[in-house]
Formats: sequence, structure tokens, C-alpha cells
Amino acid sequence: EKLKHYIAFSIKDTGIGVAADKQSDIFERFTQANTDTQRLYGGTGLGLNITRSIIDLYGGTLTMESEPGRGTTFHFILPFNKYIETEVAAEVMPFDDSQVISKNTGRPIHILLVEDNMINAMLATQVLTKKGFTLVHEVNGELAIAAVQRQYFDLILMDLQMPVMNGITASLAIRKLEGNERKVPIIAMTAHSLQGEMQHCYNAGMNGYVAKPFKPNDLFNAIVEAVKKDDTIKTEIIHRDELNLIV
Repeated sequence: EKLKHYIAFSIKDTGIGVAADKQSDIFERFTQANTDTQRLYGGTGLGLNITRSIIDLYGGTLTMESEPGRGTTFHFILPFNKYIETEVAAEVMPFDDSQVISKNTGRPIHILLVEDNMINAMLATQVLTKKGFTLVHEVNGELAIAAVQRQYFDLILMDLQMPVMNGITASLAIRKLEGNERKVPIIAMTAHSLQGEMQHCYNAGMNGYVAKPFKPNDLFNAIVEAVKKDDTIKTEIIHRDELNLIV
């Protein structure tokens, strides 16, 4: 049996805390102390469930201590095998080096990312910019409506649950604008991959959806598919080696 090391982790915040009667529930999927989609605080209700599942897989247990108004502390202990020099890390397959270009502009596909969770936004930004897309980030639907009226975007990635204005309301408002910006393809980024939730997206004029937490290739393929299908603004996918054909 390999020699194991045990490391104790403790993560503390100074936030709003969690009431005692809610502490046993917030680890469940889509459960939050406040479920209003336009609540003061953002989030999907998936983070703690995913975190607990990962810790369980690694042989640990996630526990918490919290008091309303005084913050929360999470604890877990994980076992680690002793490092062995001969171990080889699993190979990670990189993206191919092709780049998608908007025929409308002759430049990389320009995306408006609307996401209030900064971690999700950071991950999406890294994936998209590595692939060659350009990107503007806004944190709620109200700012997204203003952004599409200021500049051109080939596509919008829209979170559904956000403070101030959620993704459904913002998409409906964009579709009612007067200019060509009302036609820009919109992809929902949602943790609620339920049939009813998907139908709400389509009813709001969205063109597709990506489940969170997303896989990079799923996100990229959804973007390409939405842009290819959008006949109203005549945007096409052109690979880097075909750029010499653009006049």
C-alpha cells in the first residue's frame, strides 16, 4: 500500500453566512438560501454540490460552520499518495490551431459574455481567447442590452440567473430592439438542463444552450453551430488558412 499524506483544508469567508436550518440543504443541487433569479447575490446553486461530490470522490468529507452575518468556514481533509518520480501526468489534448473568423468583419468572432459569476467568466474567457475569439464581459442583462447597442457582436453567451436583470428578460429585450443587434445569436449558459428551462430559452428568442459546468469543446461547437445557422446576418465560419480568400 502506498504511503499516504493527509492535508486538512479550511476555507473561511466573511460573507452573509447561512442560517442553521439551511445548512443541511445548501449542498443539494440548485438549492440556495434565496432562490429568486434576480436576487441581490448571484450564483447557480451548483457550486457546493459539485465541490462536495469532488471531495467525496477523493475520499474526503465536506463540513461547514456558519453564523448569519459572521461568515462561513468549510473544512475537509484529503488523502494524497506520496509523490513518485516515475509517475507520468495524463496527456492533455490541446485545441487545434484553426481560428474562426467572422465574414461580416473579417476579424475573429466577437462575443459578448454575460455572466455574473467571476470564476465562470474567467474560465470562459480563457477558453474563448485561447481559441482565438475576442470577447467583452458584462455582469448582468441590463448591461448586456447597453453593450449590444454600443458595438457589434457576432454572438452573445448569456447566463440565465443574474442579479439586476436575468438572461431571459435580457434576451427578450434584445429581440425587441430596433437595429440589427436584435438579430445577434444568443446562447444560454445554464445549469438547469431541464426541458422546461430549455423551452423558456427558445421562447425568449435564444438560439441554443450550453450546460454548466461546460466542456470547452461543447462551448466551441455551440458557438460555431449558432453562427453557421444564423442566416439573418450572413455570418460564416472561415478558417485561418482561408483568410486570403476574404476581400
